[in-house]
Order: sequence, then structure tokens, then C-alpha cells
Amino acid sequence: MELLRLLSNTAGAPGFEEPIRKVMVDQMRPYATSITFDGMGSIIATQATTGPRIMVDAHMDELGGMVPADERTRVYPRDSLFLDVGASSEAEVRAMGISVGDPIVPDAPFEVLNGTANYPGKGWDDRVGCAVVVEAVRRLATTPHPNQIIYAITTQEEIGLRGAHTASDVIKPDLGIAIEGGITGDVFLGRPAVPS
Repeated sequence: MELLRLLSNTAGAPGFEEPIRKVMVDQMRPYATSITFDGMGSIIATQATTGPRIMVDAHMDELGGMVPADERTRVYPRDSLFLDVGASSEAEVRAMGISVGDPIVPDAPFEVLNGTANYPGKGWDDRVGCAVVVEAVRRLATTPHPNQIIYAITTQEEIGLRGAHTASDVIKPDLGIAIEGGITGDVFLGRPAVPS
């Protein structure tokens, strides 16, 4: 749970993955034989140096402030864009350290719902995958196996699988396994939350 909290609460918009990259490197470093980076900033952590090359991939970026594809070619007046940061003046915005061009991610802190194993938060796609990779690298550090396992924690997946392409070009795996967050199907639509 604490690993999920850390991963979910850390920012990492596409192209601005530095905070989550540091967390992932810190989590993986004790268990990896080596850690390097590709040209896009993806983490490449290895275990073992012989045997088939198995690439295990999860992406570290999360959805951030982006313009929808059909709006990319339109110019919008500056006055028509609004992002509420809780400030009442331009001076307050500057005092918060917010500038034009800063990345934007949701403010949705990790929580534990009513003492259960239900955790709302942001970035589950693919911070859950990152947690799975951390656990895999930890467990496989002391488990004998005949493979080279190369963990790729990739960048810019949310805007076109960019980091996965460059990481796989560097790794040249014999087999690739992608760990990806999906859409939940356990929502009870149209039914009351509490029986009446």
C-alpha cells in the first residue's frame, strides 16, 4: 500500500517524468545489476547477463494537461482557457511558482477507503504496473532463473508509446511483456450504493 501511495502521489506528466523517474530508480536500484537510461529518459534496469532477453515494461508517465487532437490546429484566445489553482490574483499564481509551460497533473491524493483495500488516487495507468515491476525486480533478485530480465520503465506512453519504442530498440528483447493498467469493470451503474 505504501508503495502504491508513493507512486500514485508522484507527478510525471509526459515529457516531465523526472519526479517519478527518481522514485522508480530509488525503488529498483537495490535489486538491479545495472540501471541505465535511453535517449527518451526511460529507465533500463537489468538482472543477469546471460540467457534469453526478457523485457518487462511499464510506463511511468500519467495523463496530464493536453490539448485534444481535434483542437491542435485551432488557436484559442488566451482568455478562453481556465485552470483553477485556487489563486485570486496573478501575483498569487506567481507566488505559487506556477508559470506558462508548466506540466499539469491531477491533484488527487492516494486514499484508503474506509479501511478497505480500495485505493482511489491518480495515475493508476500505469503506476500499478510500476509497482508490479518493483515487486518483480525485488523477488527475482534472489530467485534463480535462466534469463536476462531487462525492466523498462518507459516515458511518454500517454502520447504515443514513444519511450517503449526507443527502449525496445535499445534492449532488443527476445520476448516482451507489457504491464499496463486497464479500465475497471466493477462499477455498479444505475444501482444505489446503499440498499434502501
